[in-house]
Amino acid sequence: MIGPELDGVLRTGVPTWHEDQYIPIDRDGRRVDVWWTYGYSAVFTESGSIGGVLVVCQETTQRMLAERDRVALTASLVADRMRLSAIFEHAPSVHAMLRGPDHTFVLANPAYLLAIGHRDIIGKTVTGVMPEVRGQGFIELLDHVRETGEPFEGRHLPVTLARKTGAPLETRYANFVYQRLLEADGEHAIGAHGVDVTDEVMSVRELRESEAELQRSQKRLRDLIDGTGPTMFVGLLTPEGILVEANRSALEAGGLRPDDVLGKPFVDSGWWTHSSHERERLRETIARAAQGEASRYDTQVRGADGGLIDVDFSLQPLRNEAGDVVFLVPSGNVITERKATEKALRESTDTFHLLANNITDVFWIRSADMREVVYLSPGFERMWGVSADTFYANPLRWTDFIVAEDRERVRVAFDALTRDTPSVDVEHRITRSDGEIRWVRTRGFQVRDAARKVIRLTGIVTDITESRRGAKALQESLDEFRSLAEAMPQIVWITRPDGWNVYFNQQWYEYTGLTPDESPGSGWNTTFHPDDQARALAAWQHAIATVGVYSLECRLRRSDGLYRWWLIRGVPIKDANGTLLKWFGTCTDVHDLKLAELEISRINRALQMLSNCNEVLVRAGHEQELLVQICRVAVENGGYRMAWVGYAQHDAARSITPMGHAGAEDGYLSEIEASWSEAEATGIGPAGQVIRSGQPVVCEDVEQDPG
Repeated sequence: MIGPELDGVLRTGVPTWHEDQYIPIDRDGRRVDVWWTYGYSAVFTESGSIGGVLVVCQETTQRMLAERDRVALTASLVADRMRLSAIFEHAPSVHAMLRGPDHTFVLANPAYLLAIGHRDIIGKTVTGVMPEVRGQGFIELLDHVRETGEPFEGRHLPVTLARKTGAPLETRYANFVYQRLLEADGEHAIGAHGVDVTDEVMSVRELRESEAELQRSQKRLRDLIDGTGPTMFVGLLTPEGILVEANRSALEAGGLRPDDVLGKPFVDSGWWTHSSHERERLRETIARAAQGEASRYDTQVRGADGGLIDVDFSLQPLRNEAGDVVFLVPSGNVITERKATEKALRESTDTFHLLANNITDVFWIRSADMREVVYLSPGFERMWGVSADTFYANPLRWTDFIVAEDRERVRVAFDALTRDTPSVDVEHRITRSDGEIRWVRTRGFQVRDAARKVIRLTGIVTDITESRRGAKALQESLDEFRSLAEAMPQIVWITRPDGWNVYFNQQWYEYTGLTPDESPGSGWNTTFHPDDQARALAAWQHAIATVGVYSLECRLRRSDGLYRWWLIRGVPIKDANGTLLKWFGTCTDVHDLKLAELEISRINRALQMLSNCNEVLVRAGHEQELLVQICRVAVENGGYRMAWVGYAQHDAARSITPMGHAGAEDGYLSEIEASWSEAEATGIGPAGQVIRSGQPVVCEDVEQDPG
């Protein structure tokens, strides 16, 4: 390439020039890439002919290599910028850049613009285009990030904004980051990046609400199961027979804990351990129920005391929406009473007629609708005075013999017996054929078959005329008792077994001033002296606990507010079986006797003190010992808190010098300035009065004493 170019210059004299021409050369034994800037110019002789060629050249390899790297880097940057721009433009997360202390938008991707309703925000402040964010804390966060450079990351934070211009405010939730950036011009910007997580938050909230509702539903189910009552068993089994739920009353009836049975085969639970036959029967029932077949039968389960409980047991399959059996529901009603009735009825069949023919009561059996008389015992003719054939022929005439005033009440009771009432018990009057009116007690019972259908009505009629007469006599006796109680000078009272007052005679009302409305129940407790209430309550509780005699002396408030001492005694009244029926008691005024006892006690105490003082007088070795020991006797035997002896001094102040003391002195003697001078304030107290008068002085209130 160079040779022909030189030849052309030599031939034509036209110069050439090339910049950054790539011409590789060999250097140090290897071919290298080299760039040159060079030119050829003809050199003319004096005669004007071309005498040679001037060559000017400069190697530009370093500059060319740098330029090539720059071009490659620029292309890479352009490609990266295009990729970042694509990510920025199409990212589902929101991105924006803010500059300046007012947080002006300089950049925002489409997702950000979509989130705020495509508002025109570039070049405008956050509060300018989104005034609703004021007061939500975001501006303060931006200020903090800008001032400190500390990034902020928030998760599940609520933001309230209008999604479109003029639209109502809407609360959304977002995870976002605020981060301070340093731009090329040295200014700080804040990058805001976030993701709308409202759906996630709502899903979590709905999940929690669903979990809470599930817990409430489970609690309602548990309450429903446990609330079925002591005669009902309710549970839940898997189709394989594993017990997963059981109500509390069923567990308590069997003496079982939840851990004993839940999660374990139902047939192995304690209810069925008494019989291998019943366990095998139950196992077959579970297998049929798992195939969709319901079962119901009478059986027995083991109780907590080891005894057997009769139950009406059923097992029902529970299906899902697809019709598959997903659970089995066992349930059982305790039918011990029904079984006992059926057993008693069976056992009585052989002896019924013998018994019926030898008792005065009337046995009767009628059809379930009362339209047919099946049986009347011989006692009917003795009680009604007519032949039983009268009722066999005319079953509906039975109400004709009932006294008119009682007839409707009896008819209503027996109408209920023919429907849903299992038994009735009614007292009424009948008119015998001879015109005599007698009182009877008529009881009726439903008799059911194994399917719980009422098949018979049976009952018994008892002549209670004499007991009615006895009740009348009892009432007359009660009237006599009240007359006697009202005539007694003592207070008479009666309470229920629990202490609830039901009767006071007139003496109570006159003494306490309480009205009959204020006294019943526990109202009488208000009359006890406050210092006696605890002692009276303890004595009453002891009497109730031991069912023994209640006796104590205490003070009761009179109608004028004064208290008097009373002896209160109460005895338990029991029936023939020892059952407590009531408490009967009296209150006797012993106030004068009590005062006499207190006076005697005081005199005895004084005599004891005098005796002990005489003993001290004999035994004391010197005067000081005598004085101290006499003070001790006053404290120990007289019941005083402190005693002291002082000598009167004939000095100018007529002072009193303490010579001995005993008891709780507590610095009292060192603090007082005792005197017997009538002119001194300290001399008008008890000590000064005693010395001046030579007479004993009693002070009831030392705080009010002027000395």
